[in-house]
Amino acid sequence: MIAFAGFLLVIVFMTLLMKKKLSAMVGLILLPILFAIVLGFGPNIGDMALAGIKQVAPTAVMIAFAMIYFLIMIDTGLFDPLINAILKATKGDPVRVVVGTALLAGLVSLDGDGATTYIITTSAMLAVHRKLKIDPVILPTLAIMQNGVMNITPWGGPTARVMAALNLDASQLFTPLIPGMFIGTAWILFVAYRFGIAERKRLGVLNPVCTETAAVSEFTVELDEGAAALKRPKMFWINLTLTVILMVCLVGGFLPLNVLFMVGTAITLLINYPNLKVQAERISYYGTNVLPNISMVLGAGIFTGIMSGTKMIDAMAKTLTNNIPESMGPHLALITGLTSLPFDYFLTMMLTILG
Repeated sequence: MIAFAGFLLVIVFMTLLMKKKLSAMVGLILLPILFAIVLGFGPNIGDMALAGIKQVAPTAVMIAFAMIYFLIMIDTGLFDPLINAILKATKGDPVRVVVGTALLAGLVSLDGDGATTYIITTSAMLAVHRKLKIDPVILPTLAIMQNGVMNITPWGGPTARVMAALNLDASQLFTPLIPGMFIGTAWILFVAYRFGIAERKRLGVLNPVCTETAAVSEFTVELDEGAAALKRPKMFWINLTLTVILMVCLVGGFLPLNVLFMVGTAITLLINYPNLKVQAERISYYGTNVLPNISMVLGAGIFTGIMSGTKMIDAMAKTLTNNIPESMGPHLALITGLTSLPFDYFLTMMLTILG
């Protein structure tokens, strides 16, 4: 009965989500509470929900400050030299343009925010793609592929939800995934190269001067609309050094990840935007990107807290494992990967709960 209720909860959640009858955050909070009441766990809902929130709170803090940190670095122009180098290196060659697009998308994806990746990658490269008449599907395809790989950073959504649900530290979950990120990025660059070769055969090579001018013009318009005042070119080497130190500490596990990003964000805000009014404006602005992610994680805390407290997760796991033939045990990873394809499309935290 408990297992049936767990599966029904997930199905109802997915159905309402797909039909756009309920937002993810509202569903994560209200649906498990409703099911817990029906199952007779009403008096314990508060304790179960609070236990779940406490479990995911460190992850929520880490996501918030990691996103703010990388958004600050983007605003200060830390990545601008590489963007400009990619634009200049394209020289009207579709192969260079497409591979450069993949590189740029991977770089910007470091902040864990898919929207930022698409906005910056499109702003910097769309003019070049249009000028060369490259297949319009290629740019968003590469951006999505690269963001899919880089989004497994601990401050990205999927990994953060796994850490929250399984109560794992970043060093336990993320560090072993780093080689996979490099392999995934290498594969995407290979795919981009093949796309570029096909487009070069179809289009040839355009005058590089025209291409560069179009790209720089497009990017300059974006800066003129409000970003130029936030640039800190004189702080480039300081910001780069701070970011490298942060990454080394992250991989080395010298401090908890949430503490690292809290300290890093405080330092970078202080040195780049010492004016208190500007600091307040930037934090308020970044909040529009950070809040949806934080609310999802805290909502997931209530969801998993109640499912754990009512033993729905245990019952669901036993039901699944009892129905998998013993001979299929060695192929469990493949089974999990295949079943996660539809689940992840509709509900990115589904695999976490069933795990």
